[in-house]
Amino acid sequence: AQDLLPGSAIAVFTCYRHPERATPPPRKLVIQPKAVDSGAGFEIPLPHNTVVTWSLETNQRFRHKIVLDTAASPPDNEWLGVTFRTSSTYVLSRAHGEGGQERAVFEDGTPLTLATDAQAKQLYQLRGRENAELDFTYPPLPFTVSPSDILPPRPASITPDDGSPKGPDTIGGGGGDR
Repeated sequence: AQDLLPGSAIAVFTCYRHPERATPPPRKLVIQPKAVDSGAGFEIPLPHNTVVTWSLETNQRFRHKIVLDTAASPPDNEWLGVTFRTSSTYVLSRAHGEGGQERAVFEDGTPLTLATDAQAKQLYQLRGRENAELDFTYPPLPFTVSPSDILPPRPASITPDDGSPKGPDTIGGGGGDR
């Protein structure tokens, strides 16, 4: 898989806005082998507050997708699925240029940029190959299709109990008590 740490795992957490309406689980993980002669696929129900985990080796051998099980006629119920993966690439934020604006860069200093239309098309073609080929390996890609990947980090701020906003560099009561 793209950019994932060898030997790590992938995990999907599932929850529903109304857990009481999520029985039976309206979502399921559908798994199909990439190799035609590898047997039948299977499904894993995704109940409220559950995590499904699989290895990168399993990820390489199977295609998977999360689908709404419409056969059960599930009631309207918002679903949140969060995927956890361990990246093998470390991205830094460094000051760049005369103004010192923060910029996302790889450890070797190469900038991480937002993909052009042609680069995005290339990435989606590579993803298609990953889904079809058992031994596919991504080439190094110095771009992303996610604008949030290139945003500079913001310092943490704490909002007081009264809800009033605090500055990005303040903690606690006021600007002078750092």
